Amino acid sequence: HKLANYDMPDIRRPIQQVSMSGGDEPVKNLAELYEVAEVMLPVFIAKIEDLLADSSGAHFKLPPGENKLKGRERASEKAKDDYSNKEPGPSESWLYDIVRGSILFDNV
Repeated sequence: HKLANYDMPDIRRPIQQVSMSGGDEPVKNLAELYEVAEVMLPVFIAKIEDLLADSSGAHFKLPPGENKLKGRERASEKAKDDYSNKEPGPSESWLYDIVRGSILFDNV
């Protein structure tokens, strides 16, 4: 498997999203996944802003409006299409990209 079409190994590890109940229990459904995403959104924003604080020419941009998370319908489709055969289930526990945002660079 190649990462970003470069001759690099895929460094991702198979990690399921963990529920808010504590421990290592994966989320059981889309509602639990979004509960975790809502809690993690401000943490994600703070981490990205910290990362970019000493960077000139890089800017963090959130989607406009109140919808900072991937749409639930799209997330459900992605879980079904991409992870329905992944074990252990449920497929929703394998979604990672619920929180949305972009890093823009003034130049490369």
